[in-house]
Amino acid sequence: MESGLGRGSGFLRGPQNAQWFKNLVANPSVVLERPGADGRIERIETTAVVTEGVDRARIAEQVRQLGSQLDDFEAEAGRPMPIVVLGC
Repeated sequence: MESGLGRGSGFLRGPQNAQWFKNLVANPSVVLERPGADGRIERIETTAVVTEGVDRARIAEQVRQLGSQLDDFEAEAGRPMPIVVLGC
């Protein structure tokens, strides 16, 4: 994965993933909306990918370096938090 937006998923830091994550896995086609340069809403169709292996480890380390509480969330949940990347 070269670039994109990422989002971790937790459900009250418990043993289950949040419903939004389950929905995203079931239907990974998404539309991102963001302000365009002209101030109007820009819509970007993309696909959500749940990271695994080396990609997940690399992104998790980047998230940690940003001061994330990822380690705390994972310790409390007793499992790795899924990390989703939205290609842009």
